Amino acid sequence: MSKKSDWLIAACCLAYISAVVAPTGIYAGVWKLATGEKAADWAQAIAAFVALLAGAAGLAWQERRRDEEAKARKVDLAAAAGTTARGALLHVIERLAPLIRSDAPFLFLLRGHRTTEMVEALRSIDVSELPADVVEPLADVRGAVRAVNERITDVLALEEKKPEARDRRLPRLESSGRVLGDAIEQFDRLREVLASRYGVELAPISVQPAIQQFIEAGLAASESSTAAYD
Repeated sequence: MSKKSDWLIAACCLAYISAVVAPTGIYAGVWKLATGEKAADWAQAIAAFVALLAGAAGLAWQERRRDEEAKARKVDLAAAAGTTARGALLHVIERLAPLIRSDAPFLFLLRGHRTTEMVEALRSIDVSELPADVVEPLADVRGAVRAVNERITDVLALEEKKPEARDRRLPRLESSGRVLGDAIEQFDRLREVLASRYGVELAPISVQPAIQQFIEAGLAASESSTAAYD
């Protein structure tokens, strides 16, 4: 809230309070002074006026403080949301990395559970509490990491039932490359908003060459066939 708004609130409060107490306060003191009564009454009227000013200023200060606290809370929540988004994205990348190797082992159950917990933590964030310009990139990251994580879970569940399906793992994961690339791009956008508008700095996402190649392959597949990006 601006100083101009503070003074406007103070003026409104003062006008209202003065209208209520005037008949028995300031105007009465002025009338007594004009009719020759004690100057102490005038001093009392001045004191009442000062008290009104102080009360109005106090109300304006409290309103401004509440507004500043609300803004600070939004920034804190935005920083926490950004940190959670980064953690979820890193967990998904960590879960995906061994699965795209030709010699990848079959199961990473604990890694999968941990990743899912992080994705759910990101999903549980109440975006209505966040600054408006943070919501869109955060929602995009959230949707993308959840989609990639669920695709990994589905692929591994199929392989558990049908071990021969492992030979088709990479084609089944292919669309995840494009989605993962989108998630990293939206996270960079989120980082920029947080840094430029709220002073919140988050480290960028850096990926291994194998992950970068996987992302590029997914992008190429999506450009050549719409079915590759579902």
